[in-house]
Amino acid sequence: MSNPRRIISSTLALAGLLACTCVNADTPPREPASTADDNAELAAIDLRDRASIAAVSYLEFVMKSLGDGCRALPDPDGPASANAARQWIERNTDMLTPAYTWLKVRAAATEAVADAEAAQRFTDASTAATSARAQQMFDMLFDKGITAEACAGLVRATNEQAFDIAGNRDIAEQMQQITQQINARKAQEAARSEQPPAP
Repeated sequence: MSNPRRIISSTLALAGLLACTCVNADTPPREPASTADDNAELAAIDLRDRASIAAVSYLEFVMKSLGDGCRALPDPDGPASANAARQWIERNTDMLTPAYTWLKVRAAATEAVADAEAAQRFTDASTAATSARAQQMFDMLFDKGITAEACAGLVRATNEQAFDIAGNRDIAEQMQQITQQINARKAQEAARSEQPPAP
């Protein structure tokens, strides 16, 4: 049986890893910017890329751990894990939606300024970074394999919202900014469509 102290320390370490995910998540390389304004704009884009990859990695981690691994355990751990995963998704949808939207927009923008091959490279790199981060979190928590004890600890932490994206201020802030930008563009498009055609 696993040492409870080890499980607690692993869970706390995982929470710390999640807290800095936005800063450490890998993102696809870019060409150097040409001006100070370009640098500032690329820095903002890079921040959103990292935050979006981090947000999606939370989902991938939750699904891999609670939704797949722990859910396969017998009663009561399996059903409790599946329920915790379902509730996590419900609580975090408002943060996941802008993350997925941003990554799709970035791929489309990359295709527009380069080509479809460059867009695919961006998507592949983003997907790889997301999966690597989720796997790192999974390996940290389940280094001794999937056990009822480790799963029960993760279920408790998840139900206490320890892994909710909104709890990571850096990521949540970027997701809110993306949402505001999307809403502003929708409002602009709606306003344009309501204008009468020019005579």
